[in-house]
Amino acid sequence: MKFIYSIVILLLATTTLSAQDTLTNASIIKLIGLGLSKEVVVKKINTSVCKFNMSVSGLEQLQKGKVPQEIISMMLSKDAAPTTTVSAPIVIPKQKLEPGIYYLDSATNTFLEIDPSMITNAKSGGAEQVILRSISGLFKAKQKAVLAGVTSNYALPKRPMFAFVFDSSKKSLNADAVSGWGNIRTPNEFMLVRLSVKKASRELVTGSENNLQSEAGVEEKSRVMFKSEKSKTQGGVYYVTISETLPKGEYAFMYAGSIQEATPKVYDFSVLK
Repeated sequence: MKFIYSIVILLLATTTLSAQDTLTNASIIKLIGLGLSKEVVVKKINTSVCKFNMSVSGLEQLQKGKVPQEIISMMLSKDAAPTTTVSAPIVIPKQKLEPGIYYLDSATNTFLEIDPSMITNAKSGGAEQVILRSISGLFKAKQKAVLAGVTSNYALPKRPMFAFVFDSSKKSLNADAVSGWGNIRTPNEFMLVRLSVKKASRELVTGSENNLQSEAGVEEKSRVMFKSEKSKTQGGVYYVTISETLPKGEYAFMYAGSIQEATPKVYDFSVLK
């Protein structure tokens, strides 16, 4: 009897949705609101043309609309290209977060904070480069920021998700009085960089100099693109996703304005698999 009742409601819902050529997030939320069973909604998805918004904001909308995770998973599968491997749906945890940078732990579906690390040294090459500079003032020596250790304390998956939480009252990432960090408002003021692993450290080229001039800036090949979306439900919160699958290596978020500082602060992590 319950199944027949669901079919009747589905027919009524189909009539109300007939003006639409495709199913959308709003359509699914409406069907769930009508009390349809998961099986009926899944069948409707499988037999319809769909155009779902499965971005971070779209997932927030579905979660707010109380769409079950099984349905969200089906929507991700329908939205993905045929050759794309569909991962488990991202369900944004409802957490009250203090200012800082967090990563989403898929095992517990909670955001865990990344503690910042300090660049312990900045150098302009070794003894060989010093000799070359003394011979020719035009020789450019690379400036390198050095982070102790060959791996980070945080091992993340190839497609990690982050939450940047800003103190909206102080317009800062945190309450610490760090030089140059007092007016940060969005993740777009950060760079995600890949670090080179050496014998006992991780390094990043941050510029070059000779006897006549110096140039500051991270090499393009070391940068990794990412996307950020502002939360619609929490002020000062941005969700950050990576634009590509990260290969095994060492990475760090670095505030762009801190490149020229002697000891910039970074948020580092490793991708081990």
